[in-house]
Amino acid sequence: MGSPAANEFMLLALAEAQAALLRQEVPIGCVIVLDGTVIAKGSNRTNETRNATMHAELDAFEQLWASGSRRSSAEWARALRDICQGQSEVGGAASSKPHRFQAEGGMMAADAIALLQDFYASGNPNAPVPKRPLAAP
Repeated sequence: MGSPAANEFMLLALAEAQAALLRQEVPIGCVIVLDGTVIAKGSNRTNETRNATMHAELDAFEQLWASGSRRSSAEWARALRDICQGQSEVGGAASSKPHRFQAEGGMMAADAIALLQDFYASGNPNAPVPKRPLAAP
């Protein structure tokens, strides 16, 4: 599913998710593409920054803004046109409330699900006490 370019972008997003997992963050990655070019990447940093809003997409936009790319609102909205994500069953863009951008769900879903399972199988070290117990093997 998806074009070769979309698959390449999804691989980059999965690499960002893997980086988040290594930092003990929920493994979500984001790649912002404009006119076929990656202009920013990000991953969850909520625990690292102690900022509950620092999700992958906001991290990517923060990096884009910090890079000095100052574009008009119309150009920012264009960046939201195509969003490809792997797991739409956990409230991703393709499964949530109606939105005005195109979303394609299910790309590389098995890989995305495996990252999430790895994170939750080990228990979230940043969860408040008492933590939810791990499922029995």
